[in-house]
Amino acid sequence: MITNLPVRVLDGKLTKIDEMELRIRNLEAVLIDLRMDLSEMRHEVQEEDLKKIEKLNKYQKTIDQLWKQQSAV
Repeated sequence: MITNLPVRVLDGKLTKIDEMELRIRNLEAVLIDLRMDLSEMRHEVQEEDLKKIEKLNKYQKTIDQLWKQQSAV
């Protein structure tokens, strides 16, 4: 009976260590998912920004053409 007591304590500590390692792995997995989501969001924002810049460039060209027409008249 006395010999089983230290084993239980050791087993309890090992179980706690295993639990903590599992929690760390879960946190790492969540962190990886968050990083992937962040990367996707950055990519989407860059695509949207490029589209907006392209649209603004078209507007600028139109305004420049109208300005030139007004100056020529």
